Amino acid sequence: MTTRKRLRTAALLTGLALTTTLGIPTVGATTGAGGITILYASEFQRTHNCEVIGSDQYGNQAVVCVDLVTSPMWDTVNVFYPYYVWAEAEAYCQTSAGVVEQCANIIVTAEVAQEPSGAAGSSAQVCGHAAGACPVGRLTAGTNQLSYNSSVGCSGDPNSGFDAWGIALGGAATVIELPKSGKNVTLSSNYGSGHYYICM
Repeated sequence: MTTRKRLRTAALLTGLALTTTLGIPTVGATTGAGGITILYASEFQRTHNCEVIGSDQYGNQAVVCVDLVTSPMWDTVNVFYPYYVWAEAEAYCQTSAGVVEQCANIIVTAEVAQEPSGAAGSSAQVCGHAAGACPVGRLTAGTNQLSYNSSVGCSGDPNSGFDAWGIALGGAATVIELPKSGKNVTLSSNYGSGHYYICM
């Protein structure tokens, strides 16, 4: 591997770590054709949507989130192509007051999709019981990256490959076991980020 390629790879990984650990949002209000919001990879923009999917008699809640995350490939000086988008599905437990608790068990599955073909890759994460203790916080499943070598016309056609979205898969693919009660809460149907144009 060349030094330049190593720098690019290291920089990309640093960018990924920053967007994950800092939770760098966020979506601007710029929209394209059909009113679809534009995410700019050069700005490391991401979406973040969460929903309480169930609770137990103690007030503990199961929460699922879906993020759509963008990143450019970059070296120490220049931002350049290709650029990327991927999906993350997160699951965690909290009290009714919003205090994060350790779940007893989690299965969470993320999927990334784009027009016109739909699903373009999925990934699952498991914790609890035989898989080892869950974190006190979010368990995140991240998908493969979709890459783009150009952003020409990226926000002009909702039927193009620039139109992408993330999904937490429902049914047995995403199940959260709450602490104390041991109640299993299943995501009843797919939970999505909504559609976004992915531009540089």
